Amino acid sequence: MLYENRLSVYKNWVRFDPWSLIRMILHGWHSNSPLSHPFLVKRAFFSDDYPDDKLAEFQGHLNRYESFLWPFGMMFWFIDPKKVLKGITGWGRGGNGPRMLVMAGTNERLMTREVQEKTAETYRTAFSQLVRGNEVDAEDEAIYPLGRDECGDNVGHGVELAWVPGAGHHLQNDVSWEIGAKKLLEFIHRL
Repeated sequence: MLYENRLSVYKNWVRFDPWSLIRMILHGWHSNSPLSHPFLVKRAFFSDDYPDDKLAEFQGHLNRYESFLWPFGMMFWFIDPKKVLKGITGWGRGGNGPRMLVMAGTNERLMTREVQEKTAETYRTAFSQLVRGNEVDAEDEAIYPLGRDECGDNVGHGVELAWVPGAGHHLQNDVSWEIGAKKLLEFIHRL
């Protein structure tokens, strides 16, 4: 992801939890301060429809301490999209379709729609460069909508971008997880 894209995730956190910095100070910089209450966990990870009884169970599985290294590490470039794409096998020519899936919830508060679209665009740009440079033997198809729902799923330049309606950050655990599972299974079957 681009630096601006990574930085926007932290800006998004402050947008939905403007008291986070003050709470961190009051909690003595405890690493779990941003997730110290079920309300905060729900705001960060789930849709508003996520049931409170499931939320308490989920919060019981959270680590009491998190490393501060991972949020700071996210501020720096740690992956090369071209290397990731070159490591994927089976591209081939003749319409094998995308080999990378970017999936997100439509109610995501951290990795918002804009962030996810920039992520897909980063990989799509890298894919097109690899195809032009003959580093990947594949067809570089233009982006087109999949039209399977109103979410705006699309595919092109080696990447499928899929949205799970109503889901938050933990889309695999959210109330509409089955829609995401179905889209993932459809993607796998197309590989």
